[in-house]
Amino acid sequence: MLKKCTVLVIALCMVLALVPLRTQAADPPHSKSMIFKDNQVINGSVAASGNNMKSLVSGDVLKLKILGKVDPNIGIDFVENIDTSTYKILAMKVKKEYAGGGLEGEIFYNVKGQGAVGGKSIKFTWAEGTDWQWIYIDLGSVNAGNVGFIRFDPYGESPVENTMITVAGIGFFKTVDDMNAFAATPDGQNLGSNEGDRDFPVEVPFSGTDLNIGIWLNIVSDPSKPGHYWIRFNAAAPFYGINFYLYASKNNAKGHWALYKFDTSVDQTLAGEPVAREDLSLSQDTHLQAAFEPMNPGQYIFYVELEPDQDPDPTVFYYVVACSSKEAPEGLIEYGFNGTINPDYNGPLVMAGTVMFVETEGVNDYLIPLDAENPTTGDVGFIAYGFAALAAVLVKRRKVK
Repeated sequence: MLKKCTVLVIALCMVLALVPLRTQAADPPHSKSMIFKDNQVINGSVAASGNNMKSLVSGDVLKLKILGKVDPNIGIDFVENIDTSTYKILAMKVKKEYAGGGLEGEIFYNVKGQGAVGGKSIKFTWAEGTDWQWIYIDLGSVNAGNVGFIRFDPYGESPVENTMITVAGIGFFKTVDDMNAFAATPDGQNLGSNEGDRDFPVEVPFSGTDLNIGIWLNIVSDPSKPGHYWIRFNAAAPFYGINFYLYASKNNAKGHWALYKFDTSVDQTLAGEPVAREDLSLSQDTHLQAAFEPMNPGQYIFYVELEPDQDPDPTVFYYVVACSSKEAPEGLIEYGFNGTINPDYNGPLVMAGTVMFVETEGVNDYLIPLDAENPTTGDVGFIAYGFAALAAVLVKRRKVK
């Protein structure tokens, strides 16, 4: 009898020992969930700006700065569509500067390459406080299908202006239990532990015009050849990014951007090695951000090339070109491209885009004329470069074959 009891107790202990193992056997997040690492977005891209909102990747987090109260939002693209019939839960590890709770936000969803539309969104509610929290929506409950794009609306109306939202990661999970289990793991707890030291930049347009004002420039007039454009500029302070806008008529169009330190001439510069480079995969309308380690002041060429498409229905690429009546400052940039311009348009033409500078004491003009010698960072004589601009030659434009 004693032996039977002993065996029964041992068996019961073994069963009880297996219970926590079974409850911990949660499914991990989808392998293409989005994280942030070393100032870069992993498995996707985030728009540089949205409505009343700007983005910046710093360390291992995404910083979202809310600029105005009315409908702040920003677009986020994943590297591929996720099947939400399996991975039903879209979850974000986030924190907010505003401590109040009970505020409602909304997440719009769509397939990759498509933007926010009415009828495809789910609301969520913030918890009180400024600590990290997990917010989530159940995409399976609305039969969302494939999701490769979201628009994050943290508040319908922000309670305050100039406030911050910080995102540590965006994941797709099979169940809420899987999300909670992951949140309790070391990986989940460590998400967002390195917030880096980057702050929002001084953003300066290449041509003194808004990035979103423009017409489309066809930069692949011959689909058998790479399409490209370049912009030469003179930086008066360290910078670590360039915002630009592209369009491809099909998803997953390929190309790359590169940054070169200017060397004597455009041709010689582009024949050399870039100081930064990254491959591109475009999905129709794309607001892109070229991010790199801070570059020293000086002259550079920013270059974008898009690969030829041998498909019977070739991809058509476009770059947005500012056509505002506001002229670019004289002598500020030089640019070139191998595409065509709409023959019906005959107004002013300047290249759009913005440079992200490190805010630098003593610097008033972050972009200076091409014929101006670059000053030492911190030099207080920058006003002289404003007068130099008045004497400089009109913005140069050069066609490249």
